[in-house]
Amino acid sequence: MYNKIAHVVDCFNVLPNELLVQILLRAGDIEPSTVEQEYLFDKWPLTLREVCRRWRDILDSCPKFWATLLGVAADDEAWTAMFERAGNAPIFINTMNRVSLAAQAAEIARAGRVHVSRDDGTTSWNDVLSRAGSLPNLSALRLDRALAVRSNSTPLQLRAPNLLSLALDCEGVIVAPALDSIEFLSISPTFPSFFRSVIESCGVLRDVSITARACGNFRLWQEVFVALDSTRITSLTVALAAVNAFSSPPAISMASLLRLKTNVPTPIISPSLSELFVDCDLSEMASMLCALPSIRKLVIGKYAYCRTGRFSFRDNRIPVVILPYCDNIVYQPPATQYLTELLSILHVPRLSRLHLNVDLSVLWGGHRVEFYGREDFPENPVSTTRPTWSNRLTESMEILSPHLEDLFFNAVTLRIHAAQSRSGRTVVEFSARASSSTSEQDCAVVMEVSADLLTSSGSRQDYKSPFSPILSAFCWSSVTTIELSYPDAVSGPDYWREDPDLMFGAIENTGRLAQDLLRRTKSLETLVICVVDIMEEEGIPLLRYMVADGQANILVHLREIRLVVRSPVGERDCGDSRWWTDVRAFITERRITCGCAECLPLRIVFDGAVFYPDTLGLRVQELAGLGCVVQCF
Repeated sequence: MYNKIAHVVDCFNVLPNELLVQILLRAGDIEPSTVEQEYLFDKWPLTLREVCRRWRDILDSCPKFWATLLGVAADDEAWTAMFERAGNAPIFINTMNRVSLAAQAAEIARAGRVHVSRDDGTTSWNDVLSRAGSLPNLSALRLDRALAVRSNSTPLQLRAPNLLSLALDCEGVIVAPALDSIEFLSISPTFPSFFRSVIESCGVLRDVSITARACGNFRLWQEVFVALDSTRITSLTVALAAVNAFSSPPAISMASLLRLKTNVPTPIISPSLSELFVDCDLSEMASMLCALPSIRKLVIGKYAYCRTGRFSFRDNRIPVVILPYCDNIVYQPPATQYLTELLSILHVPRLSRLHLNVDLSVLWGGHRVEFYGREDFPENPVSTTRPTWSNRLTESMEILSPHLEDLFFNAVTLRIHAAQSRSGRTVVEFSARASSSTSEQDCAVVMEVSADLLTSSGSRQDYKSPFSPILSAFCWSSVTTIELSYPDAVSGPDYWREDPDLMFGAIENTGRLAQDLLRRTKSLETLVICVVDIMEEEGIPLLRYMVADGQANILVHLREIRLVVRSPVGERDCGDSRWWTDVRAFITERRITCGCAECLPLRIVFDGAVFYPDTLGLRVQELAGLGCVVQCF
C-alpha cells in the first residue's frame, strides 16, 4: 500500500506548482452539507500537508487553503490560527464546529461560504446577515437551523450580489441578482407571497427545491405551484408531506424545465423535460406522463403508492402512455408491487435499461429471514410460512416474465452477481442484456434482490437460497449465456478477506441459483464463471452440485465454459487447485452421462489462469482426451 501511495505522489509531483495547488485545493475542499459535528475537524484535510515537504510548503503559502479550513476548525484557538493564514481570501463559516458564533459572526463580511445550523442566546444569524449590508464575497449560504429558527424574530434582509446558491429556513427580503439555485426548507402560511417575490426578483434562477416535509396543506401548495407557471426554471424538486393524499392541481406550463423530482402530483406541460423522479400516487404519475413525451429517464421512488390500495389502469380508464425517447426506467418499489400493471400501459420503444428491486425481508412481514439446517432446528417456526411468500413471489415473477422478455429480440446473456455485506445481508443482482452487446452498461433489465440471511453454524452445505423464486422472471428460451460473478476478494472490501465464509456463502448461493435455472433453461450454450481466490481451496460449487446430483447431462447444448480467473499473480499452478478438479469432474461426468454421440464439442476457455510451463501441456492434453478444445488467455 505504501508503494502505491508513493507512486501516486511521485506522479503528482512532476506537475508545476500552479496546477498542483489547484488539485490539492479541490481534494481538500469541504462542502457544508457533508460536514458532521462529531468529526475531528482539525484532521482533514490537514493530512494533505503531511504527505511530503513540497505539498506542505505549497499549502502553507496558499491563503485559500486556510480560508476553506476555517469551516472545519475544531475550536476558537484553531480558528484564530487558521484565520491568520487565510490572508484576504473569502472564508468558510460553519456553525457545526465548536467555534463560538460571535467570533465567526464578526467576520461575516469576509465570508465566501456560510453554513448556519444553530443560533445561540447572543447570536441571531438573521440579525447578523441583515446588519452586514452588502456581502459581495458571499457565493453560498445555507440556513438550516431546524427547530432553532424560533429564536429568529427578525425577518432576514439579505443583500448578496454574487450569491449563487441559497438554502433558507425562514422568510424575508432576498436581493441576489446572480442567484442560480435556491432551496426552501420550511413553509409558513405567508410563504406563497415570499416565494413569488423570490421568483420575480431573481431573474437567472434555474434550480428550485421545496423540501418542507412537515407541510401537508394542499391549498398552500397549490398557491406555490401556480407561481411556477411560465418560469424559466430548469430543475424543480418538491418534497412535501407525502402521507397526505394531495389531489392534482391544474396543469401549468414550464417550457424550460429539464428535470423534475416530486412526491406529490405535479402536472406540468414541458416539451424539454428529460428526467422525471416521482414518489407519489402511481395513477397520478401515469396522468403526468401523458403530458411529458420527451422523458428519457423515469425514476419511480421506493415510497410510491396507490391511494386506493389497488392499481388498475383499466378502472381509471388511463390510455397507453407512449414515451418515444425514454431509454432508462428505475423502479425502486418491490418488483412485486404494481410493476406488471405499470408495464402494461407503458409503451417505451427505446428502453435499454430497466432497474428493479426486491427486498425479500419485506415479504416476510419485516422479520429477519432465517434458514437453518433441519437437524439443528427441526421445529423452525419460520419454515411453516415459507411456502406462502415463496409461492406468491414465484407467481409474481411468472407474471412479470413475459413483460421483461418482450424487451429483447435476440439471444440474451443473464448475469447473476452475488455479494454480501459485513452484517450478513446478501444482495444478488440479476442482469439481462442482449448477447450482441459489447458493454455491461447496456443491460436491458437489472433486478437487485436483497435479504437478511442466517445460515446454520458450521454447516455451509445446508445453505438454502431464498432467491430461487426470482428465477421465474428470467426463464426465457432466449437465454443462451449465463455468467456467475462475485466481488474480487483480492481488492474488494476488507470483510471479505477477514471472513471468507461470508464470500463462500454468496458463491454457494449463486451456484444453487444457477443450478435451479439450468433445470428450466434448455437453450444454454455458454457458461461463464468468475473464479476468485477462495475457490483455490473450496472449488466451484455449481459444477460440484451438478455432478453430485447427476445433472451434468442437462447441458447437452452447452458449447463453451469460460473461466475468468481472478487469483493473485504469483499463486500456485491452477492445475493444483480445487476448482480445476471440479471442472475436470464435471466434463468427465457430462461425457459419460450424455454419451459421446449426444454431446456437442465443448470449448474450455481459461481467461487469466496461471499454468506452469512444464504442466500446461499435460493439462491441455488431459481435457483434449475428454473431447474438449482448450484456449488460454
